[in-house]
Amino acid sequence: MFIAKNMDGLINALIATGIVSVITDETADETIGETSTRDINLIYARSQTGIIGRADGSLPVRSRSDLAFFKEKTKGAILIVGRKTYEGLPNLPGRTLIVVTKNAISPPSRAAPSVYAFVGSLHDAIRVARSLSREIFVAGGASIYEAFRDEVTLRATVKCVYETVYEGWVDERDGDVTFMWNGVMPREMIPLDDAVVYVYDGDAYM
Repeated sequence: MFIAKNMDGLINALIATGIVSVITDETADETIGETSTRDINLIYARSQTGIIGRADGSLPVRSRSDLAFFKEKTKGAILIVGRKTYEGLPNLPGRTLIVVTKNAISPPSRAAPSVYAFVGSLHDAIRVARSLSREIFVAGGASIYEAFRDEVTLRATVKCVYETVYEGWVDERDGDVTFMWNGVMPREMIPLDDAVVYVYDGDAYM
């Protein structure tokens, strides 16, 4: 594992040594085409009004049943996350982390899972994750979820969406970051103690 305080400088250094290839206009289409396999899972929890967290990356609600579901579902998997999500993660051993960031990395506020790599884009994150040949989950934050929902090439990679909806959490004062997948019809509903997990196929999207 390595940490780069200047991501642009790191990328330039790796390009200079031949470790990283430059993606030119001629190779861009091929690179995007490589992401067309549906093997990426999204997992998140929201209120009934769509709140998923706070701007600082923290969660307004801590649910033991949802955390237990998250731990069981992502056990042994690769997690793709943004910087703020990474810095706010609880201790989750047994998972490999790929952090998407263009900013300097600061130490997490709490113990984080093992970091395999810091990358500068979601396409890079997908390529690195696929090279490890394990199940892949996207675990936040909102801008990363939105990219997989709204960008055609990224949405084409989504295999499954696990959306936990808290039954009693509706107070908008608890958070200011929102996201909804807008799935057409869940293929499965999993009841938890204080929430329901709706499972959507990635291609079932409005």
